[in-house]
Amino acid sequence: FFFQAEDGIRDHCVTGVQTCALPIYPQFERADEASYYLAASLTELGRQDEAYTELTRFVRTWPQSRLLPDGYLLIGEYQFDKGDAFRAMNAYQHAASFRDWDKWAFANYKLAWCYYNVGSLEEAVSTMRAVVKATGTQAMLQDEALRDLVRFYADIGDLDRARADIDSLGRPELMRPLLERLAAMYVEQGKNEQAMFAWRRLVAEAPEDPEAPKWADAAIDRLLAMDQKSEALDAIGSYQRTYGKDSAWARANAARPEAGKAAREALESRLRGMATAWHNEARKRKTGPDAGKVYGFAEQAYVAWLAEFPDGAHAYDMRYGYAELAYAIKKYDVAYDAYMAVVAMDERSEEHTSELQSHSDLV
Repeated sequence: FFFQAEDGIRDHCVTGVQTCALPIYPQFERADEASYYLAASLTELGRQDEAYTELTRFVRTWPQSRLLPDGYLLIGEYQFDKGDAFRAMNAYQHAASFRDWDKWAFANYKLAWCYYNVGSLEEAVSTMRAVVKATGTQAMLQDEALRDLVRFYADIGDLDRARADIDSLGRPELMRPLLERLAAMYVEQGKNEQAMFAWRRLVAEAPEDPEAPKWADAAIDRLLAMDQKSEALDAIGSYQRTYGKDSAWARANAARPEAGKAAREALESRLRGMATAWHNEARKRKTGPDAGKVYGFAEQAYVAWLAEFPDGAHAYDMRYGYAELAYAIKKYDVAYDAYMAVVAMDERSEEHTSELQSHSDLV
């Protein structure tokens, strides 16, 4: 009745039911419905505290009402919005005990979030899985539950179990978005090793996917975040072999030239970034065994870049950087050749000719 009325009219109706109808006719055969809809209308009108008072009266007074799970759901929503996860959890548990109720999946969805918020991760996962598996779950809620399930798995850190659950749900197509989300969340949480394994798992799941180079590059990025320079260089070598122009991946994606272009651009950017970043790091270290080791890593990155992109857009700066590095580590023959390549390049060469002349020990 008044639940469908406009707000202004409903406000008067609510007051009438609060002050007259329910107090005068408490034994009315549909008093439970009046009480519930009164609370629901109070909620809609933004009078949540009054709604909560009425809801608690409703669930105590009419425990046999067909609307009882709806009442507990609204109590749960009230407590959830107030940030009281434990009381909200209790209310959602009561609501979710009604298995044939049409809002069962939603109540369990909110219950899963309560478990998560209080740190009961296993219960959060099992409850959210039940929502995903429920045949009556609406598609939108099911998709939301799947996305949130990934978040729960990220905190548990069990990728194999996540895969087993996805398989058991009969939704293998969800593995890719799950792993992508899982890897991204690990990055956000600073869990670099787990993120790296998640990106590599994506590559293993779909090695010929057009996006595979992007995942492989993301794994290299995590190696760099962990300052694992040697491993990053090894991974770059593997990237070149796996996604180069003569690779099985390139043949599988021959009809997608944009994918090959993106893979090559990613390789160029990654190698250049490694070379210049490590060169700068070595300069800051100045001398000592650590500096020498970093210079060595930078040299390998420069050499790999110049071999792969000798005429690239950044060739001038990369050749000059390589020349400077070779000079710093006293490889004068290499430095001389690199400086000469710089001088021979373009109109900017004059800018650095004086640099070569200043290194008299090269001549």
